[in-house]
Amino acid sequence: MKRDLEANYWKKQLKIYDLLPYKNSEKYLSWQPARWSSNGAVITEILSNITKINTICELGAGSAAFSLEMFRQNKDLKISAIDKSKIASKYGRKIAKDMNIPIDYKVCDFFKIKNKTTYDFVLSLGVIEHFNVNDRKKFIQKCIDMSNKYIFIAIPNQESIIFKSYVRWCNKNNNNYEEDHEKFNLNDLLCLIKEYKLKPIMTGGFQVYLSESDFLEDTVKENKKYIDKLKKCLIKQDKAIGEKFPNYNFKMEDIPSMTKAELSLSKEERIEMSFMSYILCEKV
Repeated sequence: MKRDLEANYWKKQLKIYDLLPYKNSEKYLSWQPARWSSNGAVITEILSNITKINTICELGAGSAAFSLEMFRQNKDLKISAIDKSKIASKYGRKIAKDMNIPIDYKVCDFFKIKNKTTYDFVLSLGVIEHFNVNDRKKFIQKCIDMSNKYIFIAIPNQESIIFKSYVRWCNKNNNNYEEDHEKFNLNDLLCLIKEYKLKPIMTGGFQVYLSESDFLEDTVKENKKYIDKLKKCLIKQDKAIGEKFPNYNFKMEDIPSMTKAELSLSKEERIEMSFMSYILCEKV
């Protein structure tokens, strides 16, 4: 059943993507500007806090959007992706092709990989929280085995204002949030990282702006403090879009301003409000 839900999700994403009325190179950027702006913000910080990397591999990659943005910021990177879903890989490959970004995308279960290929930077987003306790430990070990130096793991920020509000909004509108999560927060992940003797370099949150204006419009009263703060940050970067927020659907051309607005928030503010949280660590 879980596998069927996953396959249906990726089929739906691919269908929507194929119908987007934009030129190929701008499709995903125009459809998901908030995702690209938030990825851009955290990647800017990552690349300024690590030494040079040449190879990266995203586990459970899906669309591989994070890796694609890493390439956009460092075109010398060789990027790889792994996902056991054929539909997800078809989707990720199509986006990469449309954006003219080379990617080695493999369809397989990363737990079963036997080869000894390693990468400078191993990453995953929204993967580890789906596993039970034992498989989480196996996943950390797999990241360690595949990494030459850095490991980046991001999870839904279950304790943040925006995550809790978004789940309630989805359920209220008969569009049930499809992902079931056991309790697994940033502190839980940090404890697991330290158990495996990895050295944390950065922790934080990202994705404070969402592309769905309907969600923000429907939850203005519930999230007034959060929305007011984000509005002020946007106005400082771009008065035109800031004054329309939250009654506004972001566009591709808004991405630079959104990225700067997210970076202007403190680490504590981003952790409090972001949809995703993360740990960047290194092998020692």
